[in-house]
Amino acid sequence: MRASIDAIQIDHFPNEKRYAPHPKGNFTQRYFFDSSYYKPGGPVFLYIGGETSGESRFSNLQTGSTSAFILLVDPCHMYLSADACI
Repeated sequence: MRASIDAIQIDHFPNEKRYAPHPKGNFTQRYFFDSSYYKPGGPVFLYIGGETSGESRFSNLQTGSTSAFILLVDPCHMYLSADACI
């Protein structure tokens, strides 16, 4: 399981008038990702862990991925810094 950080566009619908005004810019999203046991065509699990550290969930996330050949994605609930994610 590895942590990644990506810049996510704030406005997901820049061409839709009903979502105006359209802010420019990005926000930073940290997430954990594990494709170690994934097999193409297998399920993708988005794991919403709540307000706890991603690292504290590694053991149960990895147990599920090894038995079901799934791709795991666990976004941080609140990104504070590269070292702090809840």
